[in-house]
This record gives sequence, C-alpha cells and structure tokens, in this order.
Amino acid sequence: MKIRHAFLFLSMLLLLTAAAPRTEKPVPQQTSGWSFAGCFSPTRSLPCYDTYSHNGAYWICKECGTTKQPSENRCRPLSSYQLANGAWCS
Repeated sequence: MKIRHAFLFLSMLLLLTAAAPRTEKPVPQQTSGWSFAGCFSPTRSLPCYDTYSHNGAYWICKECGTTKQPSENRCRPLSSYQLANGAWCS
C-alpha cells in the first residue's frame, strides 16, 4: 500500500511540475534602429559628439568617432532648442 501511495504522489508531483508555466528571463536584444547622423556640437564650438537618429529623435553620445554601441542608456536625446542652436561639424 505504501508503494502505491508513493507512486501516486510522485506521479502527481511530475504532472504539476510539467504543467507549470515557465518564466524565462528576457534575453537582451541587440541595439537596432540607430542611424548615425553625423557629428554635432550643441554649443557651436568644440568638442563635437557622435549623433544618431533613433525613434524619430536625435541622440548625442560620446565624442566624435568614439561611440561603439549607441543606446538609450549611453546617449541622451537632443532637445529641439539644442538642434536649432547647435552646429553640425564637418
């Protein structure tokens, strides 16, 4: 009788663990949708910064030529005021 109960218990346990929804950690996605727009200076003087367009906005990152992988954590959005009063570097 004890074997039957142990077998029944293990079977139920197996069914419960097999039917449980699995929650996996999200895998970080590679940055996409970033387009290099050029080098820009928000103050019309040096230094110039790498500038990218992303999601309809311009984002300023590190000094020109040094940004490896732009992202919203590594860059900041440019305001319309900065775009109107800054200068694109050649």
